[in-house]
Amino acid sequence: DLDPPSEDLSAVRSALSTRAPVPDFPGPGSWTVPVSPPSPGAAPAPWQAPALPLDLSTYLDQIERGILLEALRRTRFNRTAAGQLLGLNLRQIRYRMERLNIRDDGPDAF
Repeated sequence: DLDPPSEDLSAVRSALSTRAPVPDFPGPGSWTVPVSPPSPGAAPAPWQAPALPLDLSTYLDQIERGILLEALRRTRFNRTAAGQLLGLNLRQIRYRMERLNIRDDGPDAF
């Protein structure tokens, strides 16, 4: 008998139907490709990949900086609470703030 037990199948279905929460901070605009509606009778345009960043390290730092700043803003610059939002401990938050040149001037600095 190759059929899985029903409790295993229901657990798999439940896990597949559950979506991870989507953060509501804006992502980089280059992740989306604008799509215009096709004109009637026209052949579909071939898919084109979005442009790649020239410097991946700088690009990823910009994204990480934006996410960290958003978490700090949401927590009124409470580094411990921001770390909990992002799954980081206080030492990791402080390291990233220093590396990404984020000053610890509090919520009024922005």
